[in-house]
Amino acid sequence: MRPVLLTMSAFGSYAGITHIDFTKFDKCSLYLIAGKTGSGKTTIFDAITFALYGKASGSVRDNAKRFRSNYANPNEETYVKLIFENKGVMYEVVRNPEYMREPKKGDKDKLIKQSANATLRYVDGDIISTDVKKVTAKITEIIGVDAKQFTQMAVLAQGEFQKLLIASSEEREKIFRELFHTENYDSIQKRIKDDFNQAEKERNELQISIDNDIESITTDNPKFFDEQNRIKNQKLKEANDAIDLLDEMIKEDEYNQDEFNKQKITKQKELEYVQEQIKLGQQINKDFADLNNKKNTLKEILKKCEQAMANVEASKKYEAKLEEKKQQRGIINDKLASYDELDECKSNISSIAKKLEASSNEIAASTKNIELQKENVVRYMEKYNKLAELINNKNNIDTRLSDIVRRKSDLELLVDKKEQYIKKLSQYKTSTYAYEEAKKKAILWDAQYNQLNEAFLDAQAGILARDVLKPNLPCPVCGSKEHPSIAHYSEAAPTKEEVENARELRDKGQKDFADKSEKASRIKGECDTMKTEVVSSMKNLFSIDDIDKLEDLLSNEIVKVSGDFYSLSAQSNKLDLEITNSNKAKEKADSAQKEIEALSQFVEEKKLLFAELSESKAKETAKSDTLKKNLLYESKGEALNEIASLTKSITDIEKVIAKANEDLAEVKEERSVLEGSIKQIEESLKDKEVKDISLFVAKEKNIKDDIEMIEKSLEKLHKEHGINTLLKQNIEKNWRLLSENRTRYGWLKELKDTVNGTLSGKEKIKLEVFAQMEYFNRILDRANEKFEDMTSGQYTMIRTKEAESNTSQFGLDISVIDHFNGSVRSVRTLSGGESFKASLSLALGLADEVTANSGGIRLDSLFVDEGFGSLSEDDLEQALNMLNGLTDGNRQVGIISHVPVLKERIDNQIIVEKDINGCSSISYIGG
Repeated sequence: MRPVLLTMSAFGSYAGITHIDFTKFDKCSLYLIAGKTGSGKTTIFDAITFALYGKASGSVRDNAKRFRSNYANPNEETYVKLIFENKGVMYEVVRNPEYMREPKKGDKDKLIKQSANATLRYVDGDIISTDVKKVTAKITEIIGVDAKQFTQMAVLAQGEFQKLLIASSEEREKIFRELFHTENYDSIQKRIKDDFNQAEKERNELQISIDNDIESITTDNPKFFDEQNRIKNQKLKEANDAIDLLDEMIKEDEYNQDEFNKQKITKQKELEYVQEQIKLGQQINKDFADLNNKKNTLKEILKKCEQAMANVEASKKYEAKLEEKKQQRGIINDKLASYDELDECKSNISSIAKKLEASSNEIAASTKNIELQKENVVRYMEKYNKLAELINNKNNIDTRLSDIVRRKSDLELLVDKKEQYIKKLSQYKTSTYAYEEAKKKAILWDAQYNQLNEAFLDAQAGILARDVLKPNLPCPVCGSKEHPSIAHYSEAAPTKEEVENARELRDKGQKDFADKSEKASRIKGECDTMKTEVVSSMKNLFSIDDIDKLEDLLSNEIVKVSGDFYSLSAQSNKLDLEITNSNKAKEKADSAQKEIEALSQFVEEKKLLFAELSESKAKETAKSDTLKKNLLYESKGEALNEIASLTKSITDIEKVIAKANEDLAEVKEERSVLEGSIKQIEESLKDKEVKDISLFVAKEKNIKDDIEMIEKSLEKLHKEHGINTLLKQNIEKNWRLLSENRTRYGWLKELKDTVNGTLSGKEKIKLEVFAQMEYFNRILDRANEKFEDMTSGQYTMIRTKEAESNTSQFGLDISVIDHFNGSVRSVRTLSGGESFKASLSLALGLADEVTANSGGIRLDSLFVDEGFGSLSEDDLEQALNMLNGLTDGNRQVGIISHVPVLKERIDNQIIVEKDINGCSSISYIGG
């Protein structure tokens, strides 16, 4: 994964929209993100990690709800957009955190919650997902690592990557489980431990169950008391003794049950004979009682028959009254139609009255509306007459507003020029510093070359004097035969190659000095030009040329101009609305006049209708009075009530006559049936008499009591037999299971202690840790390739071979070999700078091993956040050489640091600065 373009909007300390283009640097290059502490450097790594996974690059800052910039405008959107490349495919992810913002419509003072969102797409436009969780899952699938693995392998966050160095064995176990997926070994450990715990639980439960069953053995038979007490008082209860005792008790219960069953059968036969005699006597006595009752009932029925005959004779006198009521009902029925006609007249009168009332109300309402519209005509015309004055005021306001807009634009242009000048001034300071450093090096290297060259020439003269000059022979250089001062040759003289190297270094220094001088001069010229433009604009806007006063002038003037702009805009908008309303007032006045004419015509029509309705009402009232004179009742309802009353009277009389005849027929039938039943009972009781069954009843009770006692004894024996049989079965079954469990429990305990690293007297190494140790050894091998280089071969990290004690988990601890004195000690004893180098090496070794172990993962970018401040100059040199080496193989490495020397050593830089308001901005050097 390689970032291509990062865009931050209202994110962290970046108030507006900020773009960071990583293509400005080579794909295989080292670049520095520099700036003062708190300027917003780490926020860049946070933004990359948030775009990919919705989290910050370090756990300390990992709260997505805090990503919203405190410096952004309330209506500014907060989001991060990252275009990145993975395996040759370009992706774009856009993600925003949850935050509070102004509503797009409605009350701007009331903030609403913006939900978290994410979109992942190919750069060519096809959308992959718009679901927050699915986007994170898809990016994990594309890159091959999740958020935690990414921050351990690609983003070595401030204060984070050193945690792995000093982590305990248990903490590394959890980290490696996620990176190398060793959770299956942990599952095996847990499953074996669970199986052992289950076996131990079953063993205890079986023993408790056997003990409880033995305690539950009970008997009322004295022959078993001694053996029962002996078994229960055993400290370790013997199941076999309990089973033998239960066998004897069960056999004794079965014998006693047979004896009681024989006694019960004999008693049941005696009971059947006695109950048969009782039943026969009860039936005869019941028949005699029924006969006596029926004779008494017949006497009562004969009396009822006489009364019914008298009632029939009495009902005949109602027949004349019945005919009279039927005639009255017929007369009323003939007049019912006239009542309907009367009701129709009443309905018509009521309907006409309602219409008269409605017409009267409409006439009154329309008359009132006419007066209201007349008032509207006057009011609208007054408003229309103010139009000319409003237009004149609007023109004056718009002229002032145009002046304000021009000044606002000039101020904004001056702000842009000022910011560009400040950035250019910063570049000039940086280039001046680089120029001074290059000048120092050029002077130093020139002096070194002159010194070596002079020494080399002296050495050549010494060689000539040693090998060529002889007494009384001419010098090959000057021809003199006298050699008063002969040059001497020095063995420490520099070689020609050393002189050439010094000359090349001098030439390189002079060229670098000339280049940086030209660059500083060019930037100074640009800076002076920008300053001239800023001062010129200041004179035009403020009539001063003191650039130091610009910040306060701009701040005050922008506030003033913005206030005037919003005030005049509001006045202009208000006048626009009033002019529009004045234009509409004339139309409303004309409309109101038309409404007055229409309402006047409507009132005249309603008055004519009112006169017609009054005449119709008088005619219907006269017709109603005529109908009332010819009717007996006020309404049809009263007539119908009278008909109903007559009908009820007729029905009641008819019912009295019918009831008397029905009662007489019914009592005659009842007398006939009862007389036949009495005759039949008398025939069946011929030659019989009443029986005394009290002796048989007493004997029946005694036999039932005997049977109940036998059944209770049988029930008790059956219950005891069932309990003892069940206890015997349970004890036998649980004893067999306990024997099987003891064998399984033994080998499970040994296996559990082995895989969970809890063997007594042994080092505590779990199965999962044993598997992780191979990965750990390879990580340390890869880390030492870098660590030994950075420590000039002094240190090598190794996995600790022996535990300090056998009481804690062991296997993933780190020691260091100090090759300078041959000692082996804990990694925690390293100094601050040594710990940083060890942590960086370990983090890089871990990243290399995970990449090698997880085929297909390509992390083409590495980000390192701070930590260089604890290094000496030599240590820093070694660390930089190592990081430069990481760029081989198409990898881009980014470093966050505020260490000044890094700005000299790394050409490609992203400079992060904060303005006076606390807002961050970026600029580039190199690339």
